[in-house]
Amino acid sequence: MIISAGVVVLLQSYIQYDLSILAIVILSFMIFSYVIGEVITSIADEKIKKRNQLYELNPKLGFKVFSFVIVLFDLILQYKFIREVGDAYGASDLLSSYAANRLNTVDLQKTGETLISPPAYLNIISFLASSVEIICLHIMLLDKLKFKKKVDKLLLATVIMYSLTLFFNSGRTAFVFFLIQLFYISSRLSNMALGTLLKSNKILLSILGIFFFTLFLVLGNLREKSAIKGDINIELDGNSIIAIYVGGPLVGFDIYANKGIPPYDFKGLTRNEYFGKNTFKGVYDILRKVGIDFKRPVLHEEKYYLKVIEGNVYTGFCYFIRDFGLYGSILFMFILGAAIGHFDELIERNVIGYDNIIGYYTMSYVFYSLLAMFYTSVFYYLFSVDFIIFKVFMMHIFIKFGVRRSLVK
Repeated sequence: MIISAGVVVLLQSYIQYDLSILAIVILSFMIFSYVIGEVITSIADEKIKKRNQLYELNPKLGFKVFSFVIVLFDLILQYKFIREVGDAYGASDLLSSYAANRLNTVDLQKTGETLISPPAYLNIISFLASSVEIICLHIMLLDKLKFKKKVDKLLLATVIMYSLTLFFNSGRTAFVFFLIQLFYISSRLSNMALGTLLKSNKILLSILGIFFFTLFLVLGNLREKSAIKGDINIELDGNSIIAIYVGGPLVGFDIYANKGIPPYDFKGLTRNEYFGKNTFKGVYDILRKVGIDFKRPVLHEEKYYLKVIEGNVYTGFCYFIRDFGLYGSILFMFILGAAIGHFDELIERNVIGYDNIIGYYTMSYVFYSLLAMFYTSVFYYLFSVDFIIFKVFMMHIFIKFGVRRSLVK
């Protein structure tokens, strides 16, 4: 949030928008409430003893081969599908097909319908690939950081291939989560604070950071050029892309706090049809799939327009206020801080063991969700069918039958 505010200040002459004290005060209260919840939990959890047991995870050869093959198939099929989407949208090359695929995905998120949908077998393979990749990544990092082993080349190849698939399947945000997951698990397994881990690899990380940030801007520029713009003519350059993606959400929240966003106004009250519509989107998706009549929640909002930028994101805090009201959202942030702080302490003290792949994956996603709050809310995924069934259940099955667990000490 500080970075977002800094961008708005530094690019103020470009954005031509002054942040109000109201938005800053609201956000400060919500963040402070989260911190208080986490601190109280940390103090209460000091009595928890650190577990000293350490388990080694040894993937069976059959699991490693299966993981490599399924991820390879996923990569090939995703490539073929993106070209099909490109053809449907009239794209002439791979980059244009990528842009078309992103628009196709946005249509699905907005309406639940698309011009062309991936076949069922591709969805199944993608879910399997994402489940085995998480296991491969965790085992690879555990071997390297805890047991100082050489990296298993087959596991490494599987993880690299899957990272490439993310661009075809989900785009930039999924790849950002992959990097955050990598750093979070690495910091925990190496018993380093995240900042210490980053400092110890600052040269490599600086190079990677510059590369991926450049790639993020290029792909964002490509996607925006493929979209139909609003009532203003925006020249997409470095300043506009940074302003839209980094500074825009805070500007959007300020507009929401002061003027409201049709059909919502800001009065500290919610106008959602049902409780927690955005935050618990995954729960309502599950209920809808089993036959209970709920309208599909749409997370994309109405656009706001300034002289040089337009946007439709209003930070993740906006969704909490929508769902629970102003005071309710402050209370929700306190509860969120307490819950996350507790589970983080369990990982810190090895109660959730280093070998607990599902626990580490869940906390890495929570960590990603916290970082993403400056932009939007993605906590709803934790309550979704994808996470509960295709991640937790499938990962449990793969770990049970594909990985040997042995006590080291």
